[in-house]
Amino acid sequence: IGFVIQDPEAQMVAFTVEEEVAFGLENLLVPVDEIERRIDFP
Repeated sequence: IGFVIQDPEAQMVAFTVEEEVAFGLENLLVPVDEIERRIDFP
């Protein structure tokens, strides 16, 4: 299930996809090295 807010700029907290994903993982208390591993795509 998903939804789109009418003002998409109001729902973003970062300027890049990597930063956006890292933000969520940080809130889940995932260790920094694990965050880096998860968002580092070859």
